[in-house]
Amino acid sequence: MDMSLRISAKIVAVNWTAAALVLCSASAFETNGDLDLGFDAGKLTNGQVQAAVVQPDKKLVIAGGFGKVNNVMRINIARLDTTGAVDLTFNALAGTDGTISQLILQTDGKFLIVGGGTGAAGGGPFNTVNGVARNNIARLNGDGSLDASFDPGRLICADTAVAGGVAVNPGSVAQIVLQTDGKIVVVGQFAAIATGASTSTLRSCVARFNADGTFDASYNPGSGMTSVTAIPPSTSYAVRQSSGKIIIAGSFDHFDGTAVPGFVRLTTTGAYDATFNPGTGTDISTVSGLFAQTDDTIIVFGALNAFDGTLCHEMTRLLVDGAVDPNFKTDAFKNYDYQGIVEAVAQQPDGKLLVGGTFYSLNGSGVGALARLKTDGTRDTTFDATGTKAAGEVLCFAKRPTDDEYYIGGYFSAYGGDPRNNIALAKTDGTIDTAFLPSTGATDFNPEVFAVLTQPDGKILVGGLFSSVNGQPRYNLVRLLPSGAIDPGFGITFGMSRSVRAMTMQSTGKIIVVGSFFGVDGTPRGHIARLNADGTLDLTFNPGVGTDSIIYAVAVDASDNIYIGGAFATYDGTTRHNLAKLQPNGPLVATFDPGTGPAGNVPDVRAIAPPTATAGPVVGGFFTTYAGVTVNRIVRVDSSTAARDAAFTAATGTAFNSTVRALSLKSDGKYYVAGSFSAFNATSHPRVVRLNSDGSIDAGFIPSPTPNGTARALVQQNGKIDVAGSFTAPGNHVIRYQSTGSQDTSLNTGSGIAGADLAGLAVIAIPEVASLALQPDGKLLVGGIFSSYNGATRYCIARLTNNRLRITGIFPVSGHIRITGLGDPLTTYDLQGSPDLNPNDFLTIGTPATDSNGNWIFDDFNSPSYPLHFYRAAFQ
Repeated sequence: MDMSLRISAKIVAVNWTAAALVLCSASAFETNGDLDLGFDAGKLTNGQVQAAVVQPDKKLVIAGGFGKVNNVMRINIARLDTTGAVDLTFNALAGTDGTISQLILQTDGKFLIVGGGTGAAGGGPFNTVNGVARNNIARLNGDGSLDASFDPGRLICADTAVAGGVAVNPGSVAQIVLQTDGKIVVVGQFAAIATGASTSTLRSCVARFNADGTFDASYNPGSGMTSVTAIPPSTSYAVRQSSGKIIIAGSFDHFDGTAVPGFVRLTTTGAYDATFNPGTGTDISTVSGLFAQTDDTIIVFGALNAFDGTLCHEMTRLLVDGAVDPNFKTDAFKNYDYQGIVEAVAQQPDGKLLVGGTFYSLNGSGVGALARLKTDGTRDTTFDATGTKAAGEVLCFAKRPTDDEYYIGGYFSAYGGDPRNNIALAKTDGTIDTAFLPSTGATDFNPEVFAVLTQPDGKILVGGLFSSVNGQPRYNLVRLLPSGAIDPGFGITFGMSRSVRAMTMQSTGKIIVVGSFFGVDGTPRGHIARLNADGTLDLTFNPGVGTDSIIYAVAVDASDNIYIGGAFATYDGTTRHNLAKLQPNGPLVATFDPGTGPAGNVPDVRAIAPPTATAGPVVGGFFTTYAGVTVNRIVRVDSSTAARDAAFTAATGTAFNSTVRALSLKSDGKYYVAGSFSAFNATSHPRVVRLNSDGSIDAGFIPSPTPNGTARALVQQNGKIDVAGSFTAPGNHVIRYQSTGSQDTSLNTGSGIAGADLAGLAVIAIPEVASLALQPDGKLLVGGIFSSYNGATRYCIARLTNNRLRITGIFPVSGHIRITGLGDPLTTYDLQGSPDLNPNDFLTIGTPATDSNGNWIFDDFNSPSYPLHFYRAAFQ
């Protein structure tokens, strides 16, 4: 008798007469938390360079948000030589626990740093430098070590309370200005400076410190910045003119009792300078910064529309007296269909301006976040900038002293066609200087996977906030092969201009992608796009200009209509507050009108469960009202009109006391709900519940134990529910519950996810799982922010399987077939058999139980004559 065997974790087929074997997947497969070692997407990375300076010795110091430079650990600050290699003599050790937004080189070779975050990769102020407490301002020695003698931040008070010579409630520092005499003017949000053991001196939002960090009382702004509105006054931007006078912008309407429009100039003593008159100024929320030209005129830049009543495009120039310069006009910077943002300005020796930011075009021509302007503000077309010059954001410039070439820092993974992670050197004509070649650039800061979607062919779509995958530029969206390798046949190249937050698939196999992006591979798409199955942009899907802000959630119904939710106010110019319904090809469904829709202090929609044949979609998020009715973070609406469904009784109670982050519709019409809440209708129900189809609590599901942090993702399998999020117990960010709510302990994630290699975790506190997806074979994809799973390196995405459950042998014994296998110890499984490969034909033929070592045996007496028979081992 000729006999052939293969062993599968799921299915084996035996044909004792033909020696044939066929393998296929089993829908009842479940992971036990084992890492699938055959799936490794490599390194997803992110980062941002927010500030840069060049030393007299031509070395470049960069700062921002990153964990490594050229794979050398450097937390948010590093020094490079002229070739782009890391200078190992400069080592800031543990670096900062928040991003660095400002970097100033002193004449003595020391560096002043201030924290904060801009750009798509985010960030925040720092509280420590090299493990030593510092309130968002510090000084480093020339070798990168902390200057322990300099600590003015501890003196900055949010109020007047002082204890032990330091602020009881520290104020915040936004920016600093270094004077030529070494003194330092600090702006931010604060009320006083500690000047004694328990005393303070009033200084509202602006103060000066001596070079040694002690308070300089001679710089006296009087009552400083104040506001007659309910908004506490603050200062955000400051710049020094050659005279030593300082111009400050912020959220204030008075300075030392004089009405001002959020812009003011101070004399060298800190007093109000009445000779500077900016008129009515501009909306400070549209300002990203100030830049002083060599002739002391001031560039105000950001997303400006007007200054002192004079129309402008994203930036304007003020004369020395504060009046708008009529001889400086720029064309419109556009971020695809939306207004662009200028975030960095530098002046060349010839007076021309380098301009960087979040924009794709200037006056309709692609410039890719970087352009050069002539002295009158018109575009300099001799500067070679294209739509892919810097596919991302440019946040800073630093001039090389030997020539007029400029280092460019920001959030990008390519400059032109050359891979560059967040730092590049541009020649005077705008082309890249390849002599400066950082091998991997500034990386390892806060990449995150927000969405994972499996296609029917087993390929995996991964969306989130990242700039490269395995060293290849991939903006926020990538498709992986089942092995985890990048799919080279996926049509999107550079990808989405900002983050992808959610994805779903229509019945045609086309992919709906939503998020904070403005464009897809150079084509305008306002926060929503549709891709063909091969990844190319589907131009037959027409969302117009899309939404005016971010989309967090998407779902489709049986007719492929699309429901979107987020933090937007319009769709293609029509008012839709945070919720809208689209036709399958993108146009708005006009009859679906939520009116004032989801609303509240934070009105965001974060999750949508699709409609059923008898009920409309269920919507969850941060909101507390819907169309003026209190609903507290969950509501069901009519699928045709968007009217609140009053039969969904969750809306008539107090509902959830905190955010709903995830929803999952059961086949019986019930709903799993997860989030950060601890109660439902004033009764304790932390983090995850199941609601009946009418919105009442399902008492048949009592999860135990409950997560100790926010639950962010749900996925159903085999009548169970997997829950993931930013919790450390139980289950280390992933837990599985039986249908009754008892924990399914067969899922054991071990040490779970961790993020020691990611600098950004100092900002977000702990790693998290933000997305879950099942593959057709039952394996579980886990996406989020992490750098390892159960001790093995995995960046932001991992696949969980079950390495134990498998059939180890099939052989004849006394006229029947014996099947042996392995599984988890003391666990009962289903052994299923079928005469063919139709999944519907598999029936349970036995329930083998493992011994204490995980071994099991089953004798199939129904096959005494050895016919063709397919077997699979599955979970109960």
